[in-house]
Amino acid sequence: MGKASGFMEHPREAATRRPVAERVNDWFEIYQDFPEEKLRSQGARCMDCGVPFCHTGCPVNNLIPDWNDLVYNGRWKEALRQLHSTNNFPEFTGRICPAPCEAACVLGINEPAVTIKQIEKSIVERGWQEGFIRPERPKFRSGKKVAIVGSGPAGLAAAQQLNRAGHWVTVYEKADRIGGLLRYGIPEFKLEKKYLDRRLALMFACAHPAIDAAIRAPLILQAVLGLEAKTIASAFLVSPAAMSKRLVRAKEKIRQAAIPFRIPDREELPRLLDAVLDAVYAAFAEGWIDAAGADPARRDLAEEALFLGRLVTELLPDAAEALGLLALMLHAEARRRARRSAGGEYVPLALQDQTLWDVRMIVEAEALIRRAAGLGSFGRYQLEAALQSAHVYRCRTGHNNWAEIAQLYDALFTVAPSPVVAINRALAIAETHDGGSGLAALPDCGADPRLAEYQPYWAARAELLARTGAVDDARHAYDVAIGLERDSAVRLFLQRRRSALA
Repeated sequence: MGKASGFMEHPREAATRRPVAERVNDWFEIYQDFPEEKLRSQGARCMDCGVPFCHTGCPVNNLIPDWNDLVYNGRWKEALRQLHSTNNFPEFTGRICPAPCEAACVLGINEPAVTIKQIEKSIVERGWQEGFIRPERPKFRSGKKVAIVGSGPAGLAAAQQLNRAGHWVTVYEKADRIGGLLRYGIPEFKLEKKYLDRRLALMFACAHPAIDAAIRAPLILQAVLGLEAKTIASAFLVSPAAMSKRLVRAKEKIRQAAIPFRIPDREELPRLLDAVLDAVYAAFAEGWIDAAGADPARRDLAEEALFLGRLVTELLPDAAEALGLLALMLHAEARRRARRSAGGEYVPLALQDQTLWDVRMIVEAEALIRRAAGLGSFGRYQLEAALQSAHVYRCRTGHNNWAEIAQLYDALFTVAPSPVVAINRALAIAETHDGGSGLAALPDCGADPRLAEYQPYWAARAELLARTGAVDDARHAYDVAIGLERDSAVRLFLQRRRSALA
């Protein structure tokens, strides 16, 4: 319950409508925001009625008195937890439900009923504003696959529950966008469609120009995909403590600047796109590292990133870099099954069983590369997709195209001079020329302290040193790489490479 005497002290108040002169110029929702102090007083009206018939009046049996009391006491996060315990999507029901709970309210016998519907909507909106709503990843995967036909409210709720239970869920929709009745059967003034596309809107809010460019991609990873600061830090080669502080500052900036959670207008999208693509790729890279799916923090990330990548290409079909990123991810994901042997051992690209590659993904990736090339511009992700394509071509045909690959890395290093690109460029140079040339092109660990804790740097250095005959130095580099590697299969591979040194 709320306040014992609240129903006698506070009259029922409902949200007011926007002025008619304003409403005739758009199709947006007609009601204005409801102030917090009024919400709390309305929560206080929930009386100690003994038998709360609002439970049975509610089609999903919401624990209405519980979250009314929590709102009255300002405990919004707990109120949201109670609301989500019975309702998958209160942002929908709080807008379009006819509120039979209010008709069942005991107070309504001789007084106006509690403003339940408005409180429900306000709880979930507060949850989005405060960042309380985050993805809930299953603790394990059952290995079972479930198909759901239709992406209306029932389909989406079933998909969410089944995914949380650990099953692999695919939702099929015949229309061009998800949502079913929510999108195509309910007018905008009752349910704005931005609430169906919230994850996409959240990505673009995190990419807002008011937020420091260096933290936009990490912020998207945490806000949209629910990654912990420790996992994000490893993707961006910084310490977890530093990343945590940066994320806190970025969230505070969103609150202070009142950055809106919406999908930007088409003309605004290009300037926000880079940060969104960087975040999607960082998520994919973290998921791709965990080939066996053994790390709960990284489980399903590659699939999530592919989903978000497709969303962006649907929103911006002529964005060459978005097409390039999707092609890059598809090329890499196509080889996932071949990256481990039947016994779970790591298999490098050159030795992979090509019959395990997903041909459909490769064909789709190649089509996206050609489509992006026809748009007349190029960038980092198109070049990385082209590199993936070149590697696949070499493995399939046996044609030595390392010179072309080295040229692509030269171009990539020009537009995106990162340590990761520099390391791969050095390896390509070694294949084209010799180990000494590759070693000379490898970044200096002393000049970039991030490399000291970066396993691929030490593994590449060991390989290049071995090619030059510096066996003792190669052993040392392998020792460092083995110590930094967290994947047991890759660690065993590195140990075998070290043992094979002359």
